Amino acid sequence: MNEHHRRFFDPRSLSRQQQARIPIVAQIVGGLLTALLIAVILLAITSAAWAILYLIHTAP
Repeated sequence: MNEHHRRFFDPRSLSRQQQARIPIVAQIVGGLLTALLIAVILLAITSAAWAILYLIHTAP
């Protein structure tokens, strides 16, 4: 190692990056919330489309 690398390299930064990992429970909860959000958005789009079709069908 040259002097520049030795002066600016912090070996503690590796352990800090390892501690910043998201736990598996948080990943599962995040995935479930994401799936729920996608399902709600799809239901909203579907209900809006059905409402528009209903209004077109029942228009005088």
